[in-house]
Amino acid sequence: IYCQAQKLFYQKRTLQIALELTKEQINTRQYQALYEWIKSEGIVDAKKQDAIQLLETITQIKYADLQPSSNNFLCHRTAFFRALHKNVMCRPFSSYHSWLPIQEKVALVSRYLGHSYLLNRRLAYLLSACYNLAIQEKIILNPEQQDILFDNNSLGLLYHAKNDSWYQENDCKDSEKQAFIIRMLYIHRLIQQKLSVQKQGLLPQDYLFSLMKLSGDYISYKQQPSPNQNNKKYHLYNCVAHCWWLIEHYAQNLNLQPQLQILQETSDSFRQQQHLHTKEALEQWLLDNDLTVDSYQGMITAIARFNFLILQNNLDALGILDKEENVWWLLDALWLSDTYYESKKLLNNPAQLKNIIEKNRQRKDLDQYAYSLDFIMGDQEFAQEFSYQV
Repeated sequence: IYCQAQKLFYQKRTLQIALELTKEQINTRQYQALYEWIKSEGIVDAKKQDAIQLLETITQIKYADLQPSSNNFLCHRTAFFRALHKNVMCRPFSSYHSWLPIQEKVALVSRYLGHSYLLNRRLAYLLSACYNLAIQEKIILNPEQQDILFDNNSLGLLYHAKNDSWYQENDCKDSEKQAFIIRMLYIHRLIQQKLSVQKQGLLPQDYLFSLMKLSGDYISYKQQPSPNQNNKKYHLYNCVAHCWWLIEHYAQNLNLQPQLQILQETSDSFRQQQHLHTKEALEQWLLDNDLTVDSYQGMITAIARFNFLILQNNLDALGILDKEENVWWLLDALWLSDTYYESKKLLNNPAQLKNIIEKNRQRKDLDQYAYSLDFIMGDQEFAQEFSYQV
């Protein structure tokens, strides 16, 4: 088993998979004896035992014995540390626990919303970047501008959060409300400022359509006689599109162009995800999505820049000095896109949650899909995390 486990990538290294691989290397009698031994002896969770021992030790320490250190602790904010901090602030907790606050539980359940969750996670990273840009640009806010944020939906940066009841339904405390509004207003003002000087080039609407084309929603959207631009899905696209446009605005002004090899890898990855394995399939996809070869290349370039700047945490290329803001950007994204309440309803509906789990477990790419939704143990955790409810 040890030898087989060593061959596995550590995130997929489980006893169950190692046992299956071992089964192919030994005879049935040996495998049965091994299985019965493991079953009878039980599995030792060394990490769990260490954690319990740590907690027991802590309870035995007398408070009077704890003295603050005289040495000032200095944490060097390396690129790796900054990336870790950003990932923590833009994702939910790793797994379910009954003691988690309601906001954490709702964020965990949002992963069962599939593509909506992926967009919200992308929005979280973008909000962090845009906010830091606004701070560095020294955007000035006036108290009366708060109503502009609510009344002007054209920038997609708030939906219908003007009433106090909305904040109660979304578990937004009074202490969080004003800070959230201020962060969104900073981003709103910066986007508005940059749009006012935009003379040529793509607009946020173009990035909204790109998002729809990437997800497959564009074809059905354009076939509607009068598309409903007030629905929540459109609003989520709109939020992401405006923030993505802002990052692209800065990147293009600095003439940041990905290398040809990166562009080719991005295009290959995209075609694989869309199952566009032939030239004819790609040409038909471009036709269906109203894209030329040049506009397709522009979209791939924007995706490559997004991956490099946002997902790979290279915002310093834009001159963004990422401040250590303890802002849970995923929560901001869920509030902003009005997805939080939808996730909360799902949390309180075990039958619907169970139906989603069962439906997703039929996917052929379940393990890969689960990892993309931050289920750290893939398909194993995907079906087990909320078993307490369903």
